[in-house]
Amino acid sequence: MSTTSAKHFAQFKRYAKKWLKAFGLTSWSVEFNHKDLENNLRLAECGVDAIGKFAELNLNVVWEDNTPTLVNLSNTACHEVLHVLLGPMAHLSSERFVTERELEHAEHEVIRSILQFIFPRIT
Repeated sequence: MSTTSAKHFAQFKRYAKKWLKAFGLTSWSVEFNHKDLENNLRLAECGVDAIGKFAELNLNVVWEDNTPTLVNLSNTACHEVLHVLLGPMAHLSSERFVTERELEHAEHEVIRSILQFIFPRIT
């Protein structure tokens, strides 16, 4: 069992911001927290308000089966940011009534984000 430090949290936050920018999710408001999660098997967790474009990324203090290396922190940050990327589609899938137009819009938001990641704008 390992614990994450304030330094690990700062690195997780830097990585998450990098991934948010890479996927073009800069219009989202994101809150970062470093706290004990109920499930110590989770390295982190993400809560998404797709309508308000707000996300909460929480890094777990306790890492039961992993060590908080730079690679693990980057992978964990990327994993949580992918929840943000897919949040609007996940939200629509839970709605009782969804129009074809809403689904197409959400799908194209994901496609645009992936394209921005693969073909970043050169400025």
